[in-house]
Amino acid sequence: MKNEMIKELDNRIKKLENHQHDDDYRQENPYDNVRQAVSFVINDALLMELKDLKDFASHLDN
Repeated sequence: MKNEMIKELDNRIKKLENHQHDDDYRQENPYDNVRQAVSFVINDALLMELKDLKDFASHLDN
């Protein structure tokens, strides 16, 4: 179970990292720029949480 959980966390971390810089350019519409900024903030926070959860899970006893 532990290894399956870590494997799933790795998959989700990899997906976030692969899309971390999607749409990494300025838009003409200021609302699109705000949406992009919020997306980056959420992505970074979620990525950090998943890595912390993986670290916690890896230290659990089998």
